[in-house]
Amino acid sequence: MAPTIFRSSDASAPALNGNAGSLVNVLDGCLVSGYGSLTALGWAKSFSATNKAVYRAPAGVRHYLDVDDSGPDATALGRNARCRGYETMSAVATGTGPFPTTAQVTTCVGVVKSTTADATSRPWILIGDDRTFYFFCTVAGTTPPNLATNVWNSGFHFGEIYSFLAGDLYRTMLGFASITSTQAASTGIAGLLGPQFMSTTTAVNANMPRSYTGTGGSVWVASVYNFFMTNAAGTTEGSKGVMAYPNPVDSGLYANAINVAERGNGASAAASTNFRGRLRGIYQQAHLTSAFADQDTFTGTGDFAGKTFILINHVATTNSTLAIETTSWAASS
Repeated sequence: MAPTIFRSSDASAPALNGNAGSLVNVLDGCLVSGYGSLTALGWAKSFSATNKAVYRAPAGVRHYLDVDDSGPDATALGRNARCRGYETMSAVATGTGPFPTTAQVTTCVGVVKSTTADATSRPWILIGDDRTFYFFCTVAGTTPPNLATNVWNSGFHFGEIYSFLAGDLYRTMLGFASITSTQAASTGIAGLLGPQFMSTTTAVNANMPRSYTGTGGSVWVASVYNFFMTNAAGTTEGSKGVMAYPNPVDSGLYANAINVAERGNGASAAASTNFRGRLRGIYQQAHLTSAFADQDTFTGTGDFAGKTFILINHVATTNSTLAIETTSWAASS
């Protein structure tokens, strides 16, 4: 199925703010119940408690996403929400095969929602299908955002990658914001941003339930960009485009697939060992962010003929842009 785009600026869209429960309300609207004229993605809300929910995709390997939006952190209050993936679940926060494990991340902050613990509405956008979704928000912004200047500075993602292993039963990935429970500031878009170099010192904030071998429990993974797109020192922003737009040779816009590399299943991430697959429906665009406004769209040609895309401007060390396909995303078998 083609992905659906949900926005805080939609009619009847649920509000995201720094109060407990607002993220669950947004996820309910996008994944489960729909709102206004928009139909939900068909995910199940398998279990729930006050300001907590467990979501499960309707297609694919169907692992579980556990979300605690009850304001679990005494310092951050409702400004962030915790999350964790599970292979199976029987209740909120109760299941087998967690990813990350508590030994890897004790308090897994899924996303920072707002810089203030109040009802100030923050911009958000969710793009997803029946297997995977990407969520972005601006923690100190106002809604609707000014697209000419807007950059998303927080978010998370959950669901299947496109695995290079046929029959991969553990191809789910969770990209989260922080391992610091009191995180309440802009953090970047979890599991999607550089620097994701193949070193032993880079924090990656992303996990899958098991390695490609099907054993060993939760494995760290990293989104791997085209490293040509770093700054002159080669030390920042794997996702930052540097090429002129349009490309002087053919007036084209170029984008690169984002691969997923395994980085061990110890208490912290190790050096990368293999490419497990690639992220579904999302690409690193290779050009300077200044060439685009947030949510600009374009139509592909050549290898991307028949595909359409939306551009998402985001912030980490410096601004960069992701291209998300708005036609159907490739899925593993």
